Amino acid sequence: MPLEIDLQRQPHRLAPVVLAHRAAAHGLAAYLAPDAVTLDSRLANALPQLGLTAQPGAARGQRLRHPRVLIYADAAVGYPYHAYYAHALWSLGIEHRRVTAAEIVDGALDHTDLLIMPGGFATWGLDRAESQVGVDAAIARFIDAGGAYIGSCGGAFYLASGRPGWLGVIPRKPLYSHEYLQPGVGLVNVDLAAGHPLCAGLPDRIELPYYHGPIFSSASPDGCDTPAFFGALVMPSRLFIDNAIDAGHYRAAQQGQVAIVATREQGRRVVLFSPHPEMGEFVRKGMATDSYVRHFLPIRGDKVMEQTLRFYEREDCLAFRLILNAVTYLDIHARDAGPAAGDDSPQASAAGGIDFARWQQIDHAWRTAADRIAIHIAETEEPGFANLLDNELARHRDEWDALNEWWSRPGNDATPAIAAELTNVLTEAIPSWAQSGQRPVEQLTLLELPLRVAAACKRIAEHDRAIRTVK
Repeated sequence: MPLEIDLQRQPHRLAPVVLAHRAAAHGLAAYLAPDAVTLDSRLANALPQLGLTAQPGAARGQRLRHPRVLIYADAAVGYPYHAYYAHALWSLGIEHRRVTAAEIVDGALDHTDLLIMPGGFATWGLDRAESQVGVDAAIARFIDAGGAYIGSCGGAFYLASGRPGWLGVIPRKPLYSHEYLQPGVGLVNVDLAAGHPLCAGLPDRIELPYYHGPIFSSASPDGCDTPAFFGALVMPSRLFIDNAIDAGHYRAAQQGQVAIVATREQGRRVVLFSPHPEMGEFVRKGMATDSYVRHFLPIRGDKVMEQTLRFYEREDCLAFRLILNAVTYLDIHARDAGPAAGDDSPQASAAGGIDFARWQQIDHAWRTAADRIAIHIAETEEPGFANLLDNELARHRDEWDALNEWWSRPGNDATPAIAAELTNVLTEAIPSWAQSGQRPVEQLTLLELPLRVAAACKRIAEHDRAIRTVK
């Protein structure tokens, strides 16, 4: 009899979802319903290794398969934009690889189930942004042929209407188009529509980072779903971009307008996020550190603020449930798998692993950046706040030490394709750790992103190992 794990009893825990996706990658039966995952009974002996429990159940929901997912990553969408989505997908147990403009023109989308367009400068259209003819047309053909698309911020603008470089797949023009920086940056409440598939397993509202994403009218009769609206402003922010939301402008122009657009009509399979669920909680933590924690430190003291920082989620972020629900809504698993590209294989393997020479370079660069940040904190921050940041940096160092020990160990069972993609992402990240001009909170936030992706990939490897022991 199949095994059932109740997701409602673990609303902030995504480990059962990781196990289900990894089981599907290994060819075992796994089903995802809004409130549970159902697994092949052979996985019963793997559950204790992963700290999970299950009960007998019946298969329900979508049967999962090994989807072919591409994250766009090129000049228009550089690091860290694509790495945020890498963290989100790996935290769900979903493999992916990055794709460039040239690869898309050469036919990469012919072997793809889902294309993800992160934030960045797809805002202008990709042919223009990449100086590459044919990218826009290839993506339009992919969507017209039934390919699924998820976009955030700039990736949401890209499918809207109203500018020459946009694809116009969604017949809505946002409030601001070319002059898209008008709304600003901050942490916002997003109010979710009860009963919509994108909102399954979530409360009535969720806080998400927002960086000038499109503001769509709630009155557009275009057949698109509107599963979420902008709620009250939580706080303005200047993290990374010194363009904090003006509270009065937000209330007048943005609150109550559409935050997520989704459609499965007329063959289009699209989900567009104006805010950033893929940024997880560590970007939210950076925003809060820069304003909320800085403000309340002298009011509530070190202990309360230390607790605030320590208990933000890492891989089990509530916002990632929106992305999981988007994949389900778009019927990625419900459709028959097409041919894989080249030698791509849906089977996880114990062979191969991390490139240890490149990992040593990454480790050295990360530690050098941490040392540089420690000096910058001492030079620029007030003593009380500096002490708080020093403690946060110490937690980062401890976590990196543990991750480095695991990833540097021969026979760590890292799945080859995931280990290779992780190494590529972190190699690309190295220049960002050495940038000058950023404030210590911003540097700390960028320094945490490598921790998040490395930890998420480690969790996948641990699940793969547990599955292999029972196959």
